[in-house]
Amino acid sequence: MLTDEYWTSKTCWYSPDLDVEDVAAILGLQASTMRQYVARGQLDGFPEPLIRGRSNGWSLDQIFQFIDAYRPGLRHRIPRLYCLPGPINPAVFLRGEEVEIEYGPRTPVRFGVHFWQPSDRRGEIAVAYPASLDQAGWGFAPKLLAHKALDRATAVVLVTNEVQMTPQHDWQAAIGVLDRHDVALPKNAPRHPVGEPGQPEVVVPELGWYDLANLLRTDVPWWPPALRDIAQIVRWYPGAPRQRIRIQDRDYNEMMLRDIASHCPPADAEAAIALADRVNRLVEDRWYRTYATNPHLPVGEERERPGLVQAAEAEFRIPIPEVPSRADLAWLLHLQIDDAVVADNAIGILQSSGICDAFLASVVLIGENAGPLAKEWLAAAAPVEPAQARNELGFAFARAHSTRFAPADRWLKHPQDPNTWIIAARSGTAVATVGTTVPASGQLVEFELGPFGGFFRDSTGQVWPLPYPRTGGYSSGHDGTGPADLVATVMALRDDAATDIATVAIPRNYRSLPLWHHVIATDTPFHVSKSELAGICARPISEHKSSQ
Repeated sequence: MLTDEYWTSKTCWYSPDLDVEDVAAILGLQASTMRQYVARGQLDGFPEPLIRGRSNGWSLDQIFQFIDAYRPGLRHRIPRLYCLPGPINPAVFLRGEEVEIEYGPRTPVRFGVHFWQPSDRRGEIAVAYPASLDQAGWGFAPKLLAHKALDRATAVVLVTNEVQMTPQHDWQAAIGVLDRHDVALPKNAPRHPVGEPGQPEVVVPELGWYDLANLLRTDVPWWPPALRDIAQIVRWYPGAPRQRIRIQDRDYNEMMLRDIASHCPPADAEAAIALADRVNRLVEDRWYRTYATNPHLPVGEERERPGLVQAAEAEFRIPIPEVPSRADLAWLLHLQIDDAVVADNAIGILQSSGICDAFLASVVLIGENAGPLAKEWLAAAAPVEPAQARNELGFAFARAHSTRFAPADRWLKHPQDPNTWIIAARSGTAVATVGTTVPASGQLVEFELGPFGGFFRDSTGQVWPLPYPRTGGYSSGHDGTGPADLVATVMALRDDAATDIATVAIPRNYRSLPLWHHVIATDTPFHVSKSELAGICARPISEHKSSQ
């Protein structure tokens, strides 16, 4: 049997944080009047401070008990999540409902809402779980409280992905709580002002998960963001078996990649869905492993405990597979997809997962002011044949980066590398995909850098895009990671032009290299010829510094 102390010790109501001015504000009195009442003992039933000193200290619990017993006209100042002392039974779960609000311009947000009736007879509350989002969502609370489906709720509790500390310095999930009245709150409770243009600002207080659990005195279910299946949340009930849910969030669900099987040539459908399932499982495993403790509980929580129950666990379609081979991924990127939206969704998964980085780490732009190597490389590209090849999945990656140069005019492939996709716009700018490696031979002997990527020539005379570091990019004319990445790539390709730069680290001594000093002293765009590069790399560092 859990004691009251288990529940109350994790809440914000019992710390002696209030001074005379704070208490006066809650009771609607002048601070000077409050001081006189306290000094002379003129306020019947007013509690003794929990701490005495230069500034006396009371807790919210003390003040709320005083209000309940001696100032009933101020009971509206007592927050709904606070519960008065006395026998408290587990709350009654009433129902679950799906609720949708409009947030921002035509942006619907779905919630699974649980309605609970606490045993203190102060009315039901609503606990709202939003579908997975990339924001805390404090601004949802006012719209939820105003929603017709919640008109009987005395307060709305918004579950967020944020965390805060309990009084015992343990982690707990942060919740937004909005009452229907102007209530008194802990001094240190974060306040989140929200409001849409033209609307009055509303302040949403932030409390903790165990403030809610203390009121309900039962296990409150938790769904991690990527398992927020609204239909499953609505169907939950106390004592329900743990739900098994496929991982999904704002940027991922398995159908985003599986749908390609319905929009590719029928002969390729079976292989496409098998490969999609393998990639999906790897994506899901990375999601699963991003959490330091338990991926199914709030950040920082290692296990269930009274007041917190794991409502769901991830369901995986297949065991963790081996990473698909380069040949498999190349086959996938050449797959013809007859629906642009399906292709865009699929390429989004492939890009965010990094699984196709060898082919699609970024793009390089080739404009009218491009360098000689870029122009030489583009001149060798040819229109794709047949026209259906424009539907290759790889072109979706180029298309996603070419929209600002629209309309597209030509779809090109390069005879040196079938695993690059090029879209040229009528404006004259071409967008070409580039990975972390190219099938070059020999060594890099010449290179150039433009505003959006670079090119190099290998020792056989062929020109290639500079492989791209997925975690950054190239730049020059300053000290920073962009120049450091460029130096690391050039040095690696001078050893082996086919190096996958995903495996290349910035040399420890890069700041002592003559090439580094040349790069940081030279603004983009620039070109380094074969003879210049040989001279730079052969030049002693002291000589290079003196020449700048």
